[in-house]
Amino acid sequence: MKSRIWLPFGHRAFAVTVLLALLLGGCAVAPRESRSPLVGQDDELGACARLYRQVDTAVARAGVRDAGSFRVAGFPWLRVDRFLASFRDEPMSEPAFQQWVAHMRALDRQARAAELGRLPDIQSLPGGNAAALQARLARCAQTLRAARLGDEAGRAALRAAAVAQDEYSQLGRAFGGYPLSRYLVLYGVSSWQARERQAVQLQSPERDWGAVYAPPPASAPRQPVITARDALGVPRLSAEQLQEWLHWYAPVFVVEQASAADRPGAPRWGDRGPEVDASRPRVYTRLSFTRWQGEVLPQLNYGIWFDARPAKGPLDLLAGRLDGLNVRITLTSRGEVLLVDSIHHCGCYHRHFPAPALVARADPAYAEPPLVHPNLDWAPAGRRLVLGLKAGTHYIRRAGTVARDDLRGQVYDFADYDSLRQLPLKDGGRSLFDEYGLVPGTERAERWFFWPTGVPEPGAMRQWGRHVTGFVGRRHFDDPDLLERIFEARGDVADGQ
Repeated sequence: MKSRIWLPFGHRAFAVTVLLALLLGGCAVAPRESRSPLVGQDDELGACARLYRQVDTAVARAGVRDAGSFRVAGFPWLRVDRFLASFRDEPMSEPAFQQWVAHMRALDRQARAAELGRLPDIQSLPGGNAAALQARLARCAQTLRAARLGDEAGRAALRAAAVAQDEYSQLGRAFGGYPLSRYLVLYGVSSWQARERQAVQLQSPERDWGAVYAPPPASAPRQPVITARDALGVPRLSAEQLQEWLHWYAPVFVVEQASAADRPGAPRWGDRGPEVDASRPRVYTRLSFTRWQGEVLPQLNYGIWFDARPAKGPLDLLAGRLDGLNVRITLTSRGEVLLVDSIHHCGCYHRHFPAPALVARADPAYAEPPLVHPNLDWAPAGRRLVLGLKAGTHYIRRAGTVARDDLRGQVYDFADYDSLRQLPLKDGGRSLFDEYGLVPGTERAERWFFWPTGVPEPGAMRQWGRHVTGFVGRRHFDDPDLLERIFEARGDVADGQ
């Protein structure tokens, strides 16, 4: 008798399920259209609007749109992120409003530099090269800014449009039965968190625990406190000061060694797709900001990349190309550590290690409870963070602090995270990330099971600003109010004193 595979929902239902998983599991949030309403006018304003439209069309056709920030509908010369979007509904003085616009303008310049650097047929556009075209766009931005933001109607339109897109797919949740499936997901998340709380030891790994990757020796910052802020309240850090801070607070990584996939390095494009060159350990840094008790605080980010998460067996749903962590250190205005939290580059496994100044809220304002570990002790001041990573999975297994010279090893290089937006190729440049903020080729099999949560491509590596950190409800790594939603000051300690 011919054997037959039993399908619990029937052949037709199973086929529909598979089709939906294919269509919705990889459905990332589409880039927003930012076409200016001035397109079509036969004057200088219309010419500038047409130039932006022409460039945006060429970028879209070439598939080189940058997903590191969000386009602002009707304002093609501006882009926004979640931090800046958090100011849109707040009253702002005239200097604060102008500074808000200036920050969004800086995001657009940064994103366009990456896009134009990857555009294959830039010679066909006005100017004929990236530098000339950027200059023309900058002049047009000034023209459009004066025309569009000269009255209250234009300013109101900008406030309404300065929205950071949600990363979750409502369509995926609708077809995936999210109102019911979320309870099963919550149970799985709760079980995993319980295991992780027991697995992580709050102590520094010894030298024989694994390979030690340490930052270069650094002197204490000459200016360890924030003394200047712009009109929006954002700390002003000079390039020199930022580098001093990044070097001073940089963590030590101690990584168990089981294969070549446990050696950190630099992502690049190879013949087989994305890979990591581990010939020289490297850590990618960037500055971000959060809001805490009416103040904007700086966050230092350190990204470490590995070539893969190796499969433990043929049914390992979490294995795939590239892996790694982003470790984020939130500082008070006095330069004291307030919080260390981390994610893998997929946005998965979000962990929080608060300093003693913080205590986790009994009722965090997220549907999926965050994973909060006990306090890290930073006394005496000036100690360095040390993280011990497990071989293969690269999970954090130990976390602690040590005296600065107690644990030395291979010295890693620093690189700007934004350099990943244009990796060198023989015939130009290519971003590590696609126009949806995903790293092509890093898909995980877990997407077949988690697509009903509405998370696009669960497990795939992502660009900064596109990290979903919760399967239930909505939570992003760069939520500007994440700190206040999860923690409160311990006692009368409000600023980490």
